[in-house]
Amino acid sequence: KGTETGVSVYLITTGGTIASKRHNTDPGVVAQVRGYELTTSAGLISDDLRIIELGVEGSYNFDWDFVTNLLTTVDSVARQPNCDGIVVTQGTDTMEETAFAAYLFNESSVPIVFTGAQRPADVSDSDGPRNLRNALLAARSTSLNMARSLVVFGGKVMSGLWAIKRHTIDLQPYYSVGGDIGTFDDDGNLLVLNTPRDPKPLGPLAIRWAQGVLVIPMMLGLSDKLFAQLTNSPNVQGVILEGFGIGNANRGVASIVEGLVEQGVPVVVTSRCGDGPTRPLHGHWGGW
Repeated sequence: KGTETGVSVYLITTGGTIASKRHNTDPGVVAQVRGYELTTSAGLISDDLRIIELGVEGSYNFDWDFVTNLLTTVDSVARQPNCDGIVVTQGTDTMEETAFAAYLFNESSVPIVFTGAQRPADVSDSDGPRNLRNALLAARSTSLNMARSLVVFGGKVMSGLWAIKRHTIDLQPYYSVGGDIGTFDDDGNLLVLNTPRDPKPLGPLAIRWAQGVLVIPMMLGLSDKLFAQLTNSPNVQGVILEGFGIGNANRGVASIVEGLVEQGVPVVVTSRCGDGPTRPLHGHWGGW
């Protein structure tokens, strides 16, 4: 498709460390590098690449309005007849959330590839250019067409369903519970280890699809009063409770959950553990 129309890959830039530099009036690095500068500085400009600048912001400032706008933009671009792949650059802080959301709602065969950097753009050993190069290669790979959502970082290709940020500063900050889909060798060649075969996505994207949903992890000392304060609002449309172990909560929290369900507020119980299922095993409140 790209050969016929002159475009095959779209790059959507949003900011993040990959686009950050020191700023004269700010003590920290600030997202300020535009999409064209990202690609030209890395020597990645090509005739089959089109750039869309959606924002220049640290991903710690993202909200659901921005993510909904990103997903809507991705969906619109993926429907273009000249689009074979999409790369999204953003900060690593919330990349696992946006990649996961893209995985859920991507209805096309076009892979949505997320990447970024751990080191700012104005340092000599920034990892941004290599990550961006690898992400563009993955977006052009026909072997990854059905992947829906990918995180390409630190020489690895991971599913957006499973990628989790595990390290604050390491050049490979992500870990994939489901294993790696691919890797890049020392010469920069993409080696696909597992061809993605994913189920049907959720789509179409509903307006305000995630607003009003609280994610609350259980912790020692979380009282019924504090839990009630967090959930006692007409704006709360649903609660995801990350329970202890296989999905347990203390007596106080469990009683508030019972009240929420009676009021018609959906409560989904998962676990704060990284692996294993949830089960209603323990009595005396607990998982029941």
